Amino acid sequence: MFEFITLSPSGSTTPTTEQRSSSQQDSADEDDAYDPMALDSDSKVKQESKENDNDIAILPHSTPVQTGITQARLLTFDKQINILADPGWDGKSDLSYLEEIVPKVDLIILSHTTIEYLGAYAMLLYKYPILRRIKTYSTLPIAKLGRLATTELYRAMGLIGPIESAIMEVDDIESAFNNIISLNYAQSIGLQGNLTGITITSYNSGHTLGGSIWQFNRGAEKIVYAPAWNHSKDSFLVNSKLNLPNLMRPTTLISGSDLGSSKSHKHRVEEFLKLANVTLNNNSTLFLPTSMTGRFFELILLLEKNIDLNIPFYLVSYTGVKSMQFSANMLEWMSSDITKNWETQNQSPFESTRIQLITLQELEQLDQGPKILFTESLDMSEGSLGRACLATLCTRHHTAIMMTEGPHPDSTFYDLYAEWERLVSQDNRLKS
Repeated sequence: MFEFITLSPSGSTTPTTEQRSSSQQDSADEDDAYDPMALDSDSKVKQESKENDNDIAILPHSTPVQTGITQARLLTFDKQINILADPGWDGKSDLSYLEEIVPKVDLIILSHTTIEYLGAYAMLLYKYPILRRIKTYSTLPIAKLGRLATTELYRAMGLIGPIESAIMEVDDIESAFNNIISLNYAQSIGLQGNLTGITITSYNSGHTLGGSIWQFNRGAEKIVYAPAWNHSKDSFLVNSKLNLPNLMRPTTLISGSDLGSSKSHKHRVEEFLKLANVTLNNNSTLFLPTSMTGRFFELILLLEKNIDLNIPFYLVSYTGVKSMQFSANMLEWMSSDITKNWETQNQSPFESTRIQLITLQELEQLDQGPKILFTESLDMSEGSLGRACLATLCTRHHTAIMMTEGPHPDSTFYDLYAEWERLVSQDNRLKS
C-alpha cells in the first residue's frame, strides 16, 4: 500500500498545498481582512492515502487560498518505508511538527531550488543529527543553488550571520548540502537496506534549473511525484514532458496544478518587456523581487538582451552574484538555445558584467532615474532584503513594482497586492 501525506504546522484554517480533487477535500474560509504586517504562518495537517490498485490518484495544488510554504510531504510504502520530500520553510514557523516523523525517515528527496521545497532541509539536519545519516537525493543544480536560497532565507531571518539571534553557521548549511547525492536526469538508482526493491529516477520538471519530477518503482507500483512542473516554452529551460514512455500509466500520480497564464510565451514576454520599457522611459525605478535561484535567471536573460545598455541593473542580495556564477557552469541543464548562443559567443549567458551588487546603504544614495533593481524575496517577510528595499523605494516617487511570480497568500506582499487591487478597483479614473 502506498500513502501520501502533506505535513504542516497545525492551527491554520486554510487548506494544504496538495490535496485530493475529490469529496475528501477540506473547505476553508477565506479571511479578507487586510493587515499588511500581520502574518499567519500556521497551517494544518492533512493526510492523503491510496490503496494499491490500478487507478491513478491525482493530488493537485489547492485553490489560490492555501497554506504557507512551511510544509513537507511524506511518501510511505506499507506504513514502513518513509520518504521525506521537499521540506519547505519560511524561516520562522515551528518545525517541531516533524519531530515524530524524523526518526522514521528512510530517505530525503529535494525537487526544486527554492525555499518552498528545501527551506527547512539544512535546519532539520542541524536540529536532528540523526538525519545526517539518511541519504538525500537531488540534481546537481538543486544541491548547488539550494544552499544559496537557504543562506538568503536564514540570513534574513537572523539564523546565521554576525547577529545575536544566530544559531547556525554558514558552514552548517554547506555541510547539509554537501550531504546530498546528485543525480542526472533519467538516471535510475536502486536503493539499498530496508529500501531494497525501490528504484528512484529524476526527470526534468521544466520549472526550475535542475527541478525534478520523481518516479518510484517498487514491484508493480509506479509512483510519479511531480510537485511543480511546466510543459510550456521557456526562455532558458527545457519544457517538461509528462508523456515520456517511462512516466506513462503510473499507479499513482501526485501532481501540482498551479495554472499559469493562458497566453503564449511569446505574448507574455512581449507584454513584460513593454511594461518594463514604459516604466524605465518614465524615469522610474523598476523593482523586481524574485527568487534568485528560480525565475531570476529568465528575467536577467530577457532584460539584458532587450533593455537599453544605458539603464543600470542593480542587485541587493546576501549571496551576491553566486547564483549567476553557479548557473554559468550548468549549461547542460538548460535549453539548447542557451548552449548554442554560448558556443557562438564563447561566453556564458550568466557571466553578466552589467549587473552591479550594492548594499542597502548604497541603494539609498542612488540618484533618481531609470534603473532596474533585483532582490531576493517574494513575500517581503520581516528581516528580508526585499522588505528593506521596498521601504527605501517607497520614500521616493517614480518606483514601480513588477510581480513576475505570485507571492504566498499568507505573506505581507500578498496583502499589499490585495490592498493595491482594492484601491484600484475603487478609483473611478481607472474604470472604463
